[in-house]
Amino acid sequence: MPYYQDLLQDLGPAGPLVLAKREVLGDDRVYTYLVKFGAATWRYKVSIIPDGRVTSLSLGEN
Repeated sequence: MPYYQDLLQDLGPAGPLVLAKREVLGDDRVYTYLVKFGAATWRYKVSIIPDGRVTSLSLGEN
């Protein structure tokens, strides 16, 4: 995931992840977190299937 690696390096140090939402979509558990990079708040979303594997993740400005 070079895109995210480059993006995170440019944003600088992250604050703590704060769980904003938890939902179940079919068999997937979807977690949405908010995280601050400087003055900007970003949204980090991850989907996990029952066996614990990550099926998707995204990071974008909130």
